[in-house]
Amino acid sequence: YFSPEKDMTRGEALKIVTDYFDVDLANAGETQPFKDVPPENYLFPYLKALFAAGKAGAFGENFQPEKVASKNYLKYLIYEYKKNP
Repeated sequence: YFSPEKDMTRGEALKIVTDYFDVDLANAGETQPFKDVPPENYLFPYLKALFAAGKAGAFGENFQPEKVASKNYLKYLIYEYKKNP
């Protein structure tokens, strides 16, 4: 559940964008490069898919899922998935 009165987090934005573009989470492989998101986190399959698609390089070692999603972050995700889902 997302709260419309709060700023959207990076994790929430990632989930919305990958769901919108119907990204295949099942065949994302096993590698998840972000140290700050454990396998039991609901975002783990989304981050594996982000990495498997070659779209995770811009984030470094930590994804920071609770950080507020900036306009540039959202543009990056949409552009990356729009050009090559």
